[in-house]
Amino acid sequence: MSELAAYAAGLMDGEGYLGIHARTKRATGRTYYASRAMLGMTTPALPVLTEFRETWGGSLSLVRPGTTVWADAWAWTLQGAPLVTFLSLIEPHLRIKREQALTLLELEKLRDSLPRQWGGSRPEWTDETLAYAQTLKERIHALNMKGPARSAEVP
Repeated sequence: MSELAAYAAGLMDGEGYLGIHARTKRATGRTYYASRAMLGMTTPALPVLTEFRETWGGSLSLVRPGTTVWADAWAWTLQGAPLVTFLSLIEPHLRIKREQALTLLELEKLRDSLPRQWGGSRPEWTDETLAYAQTLKERIHALNMKGPARSAEVP
């Protein structure tokens, strides 16, 4: 498994996305946060993406049909508990996106520490935990920033 994890880490470093997405609930107006990993590649890499999905879970979807110039584009997406397992395995092998992975693990640890709403499915966010999650989202945004304007200082 460590060889596959190292390979996955290399692909995530070069082609992957590690981020935090926010969703505002219409009924309450409150924003909630969750971690997401995505690896997008074209059809020749579909067997690899399929192996990752079979190994670590998640979903695999066609995100762009092929054209006369471009092959089909596929995306493997992972979130929740399977994401934590995956990041824990690949983090030691990451070179470029290690801080992003650690930030996502921090958010998921926060989410796991929250009491659950009635029924147990959703975390019960407080103003304090929402503010901390927003700070983590800002850190991810800064880490993922591209171009010469990227700051050396990341919150």
